Amino acid sequence: MDRINGAGHVDHMFVAEDPATLRPPTEITPEWMNTVQEELVAIATMNGAALNPAVNTQSRDAITAYFQSRIDALVNASPAALDTLKELADALGDDPNFAATITNALALKAPLNSPELTGAPTAQTPAQFDNSIKLATTEFATKIGLSAAELMTITATTVLTAAAHAGRSILTGGAAANITLSVPLANTVRAGSRIEFMHTGNAAYSVTLQRQGADTINNPAGKTSVAMGFGDTIVIESDGVSQWFAVGGSLAMASGTTTGIFGASLAASSGYQKLPSGLIIQWGDITSASTTGASFTFPIAFTTQVYVQGGFVSSASAPTQYISASSTLTAITIYASSGTVGGRWIAIGK
Repeated sequence: MDRINGAGHVDHMFVAEDPATLRPPTEITPEWMNTVQEELVAIATMNGAALNPAVNTQSRDAITAYFQSRIDALVNASPAALDTLKELADALGDDPNFAATITNALALKAPLNSPELTGAPTAQTPAQFDNSIKLATTEFATKIGLSAAELMTITATTVLTAAAHAGRSILTGGAAANITLSVPLANTVRAGSRIEFMHTGNAAYSVTLQRQGADTINNPAGKTSVAMGFGDTIVIESDGVSQWFAVGGSLAMASGTTTGIFGASLAASSGYQKLPSGLIIQWGDITSASTTGASFTFPIAFTTQVYVQGGFVSSASAPTQYISASSTLTAITIYASSGTVGGRWIAIGK
């Protein structure tokens, strides 16, 4: 396209005829008119429309359609609440430095990789016994028994449950009768969950820990129940399947087995009691001993030394009879001063 360049133009601008100065009007040449025509045709048909002599707004319509298509491309199916520049500005808080504002705010956030939080951050507590990779709160740690979730007192026969009693320390203070506490089924708690018991109630009454279902209470042998005397304590731990194990407390030490620091065999005829120092007290019946001596094998052998051995006459043919004793690590020999005697012997050693 070009500006008018026909004869009589003034700086390529149209001018009218001026008879006073003999200035002719600007000549409109066919070339210039054809150029204008083709420019208008190009506009009218730029969107693919055909020329229509009956429509005198084709150029305007083509320009309107062109810019509407550009606007539509800019909006690109944006939601109605964000399809104008004003709405976008409002959404950004009319902040001309929105990018810097967001960058600075993100800089204050902890990174996803190895975050280091300050202050007193909190989090949702996972369900009791959850063993996933969720974050554990101090509340969660308490509930699963890492520390006692609660110190509670029970004074009557009760069926214990995982939700109400796992992870707790339970006292039996104030019980006015013998009571039975049925421990939760082992498979209702997570493996490793613990409950601690202490008989702090009336010394005249006993407390019995009773299994539920076919579970066993191992102390260390499997039992259906465990009796607690006044002052006794016991900590039991679940395997998460069908067993509770005594892992602490006075009852776990005084389990009545032959092993451990408090191992014992408490039969009336003969027996022994181990002590934590390694000392062993053993005893037994003297069925019959004469002046030549009678040997009795210790229930368990001493491993180091016998410190004291002796006997007591319980049946004598004369008040003047007495006994003496000697021993090895495995047996004691009893001698009667005269005749034949019966009684009891005792030996202390390591």
